Amino acid sequence: MDAVNLLVPSGALVSSAFFVSRLDRPVILQVPSMAANGVRLEWSTVSGTAPFAALHDPQAGALAATVFSGTAGGFARIFAPAPYGRVSFVTTMSAPMSLQLYSGV
Repeated sequence: MDAVNLLVPSGALVSSAFFVSRLDRPVILQVPSMAANGVRLEWSTVSGTAPFAALHDPQAGALAATVFSGTAGGFARIFAPAPYGRVSFVTTMSAPMSLQLYSGV
């Protein structure tokens, strides 16, 4: 199992990019407790910078991997559709935040 620590700086809407080595295993994102904020995983087929896009579930008519973190934190578990990803927030972070991503679980 690979564990990646992601840092989201104060005032940012996205984390740094990360690489998922095994697309045949699920990815788990752990979001610590914080003020309520929409948190989602976005994916890209190219390394480094944009374009990143959220995974959409056509059956649900919604985003496939959204974690709404509140007082208790939250987890998301999905199969990555592409090897490069980042975490995106609905509102900017008012303080630095550390997130954990587990792949190859």
